[in-house]
Amino acid sequence: MWLRDVSRSLRAVHPYLAARARQGGRLAIVLGIDNVALATHYDWPKGVRPTLSVARPTLSVARQARALGMAVFFVTGRPNREVRRLVGPLRRAGFEWNGLCGRPRGVRVRVAKQRCRQAISARGYTVTANISSHQLAFYGGYYERGFMLPNYGGRLT
Repeated sequence: MWLRDVSRSLRAVHPYLAARARQGGRLAIVLGIDNVALATHYDWPKGVRPTLSVARPTLSVARQARALGMAVFFVTGRPNREVRRLVGPLRRAGFEWNGLCGRPRGVRVRVAKQRCRQAISARGYTVTANISSHQLAFYGGYYERGFMLPNYGGRLT
């Protein structure tokens, strides 16, 4: 059910990215990790259950973005000390990316995600799409369009 709902939520992304790529620029997309790129059933603060699986609809978006010449960045609310542990599962899932940004100690999730997008923009990228399953990912701008994935009232995040 969840993957079907993710597919529905991402339907508009594909034509949007194609149209946006035609306008040109140094473009990027930002993806969340938990219940966005990977079906993790993340349960804060306990961590991730042992099984991680790829969210294929999100992988399709990431591959399209790269094919269009866009950079792909992961922005997560997880603490920086946990970010390295996500590289393997993301690679095994088939993702390729240009950067991965986590949350520094003592920084609120929404602020950390905003700072990550701001840093991507400072590198000369225009973040065309910001895709997440949590409302905190849309705070503070530094992206053109947001796409919210289902989280069923916060039960997945």
